[in-house]
Amino acid sequence: MSNGEELLDACKNGNLDAVKQLIKSTFFSKGVDVNVKDHFGRTALAWASHNGYTEIVKILIDNGAKVDEPTGSQKATALILASINGNLPTAKLLLESGANVNAADLEGVTAIGVAANNGHKSIVELLIKKGANVNVRDMNGVTPTEVARSCGYYEIVELLCSHGANRY
Repeated sequence: MSNGEELLDACKNGNLDAVKQLIKSTFFSKGVDVNVKDHFGRTALAWASHNGYTEIVKILIDNGAKVDEPTGSQKATALILASINGNLPTAKLLLESGANVNAADLEGVTAIGVAANNGHKSIVELLIKKGANVNVRDMNGVTPTEVARSCGYYEIVELLCSHGANRY
């Protein structure tokens, strides 16, 4: 297994010590590429963000991980992946590190759309505070408000509408 594969594995599984060791042991040599991708096209940062391993996310960013790198078959960013699972500390860190709050995947879905779809009100609140477009439409023309309504997340509908989202 290469250092890149080991890093991906450690990030998928939340092995903080292994991540630290891999980055430290290769820092002054050829170096492990923190932006390495697996056979699905997912980066180490994507895996750590999706799984909510905030400490690992910080280490990767501090060592040059690209926060807005499109990843996987959908070309989602780390922020979108953190938002899917409601990983608030990870989402905050990504935004503080310069992640684009309005970045979209191949289907035009943004972090606020996936957070609304999954009922993650705290993520929606954070994204609104950071300037997310509350009226963004994905490639099917669906807004975060419409997604939240269809899923029965009426508190999120009201939150979005109170920040300028169209009701329908």
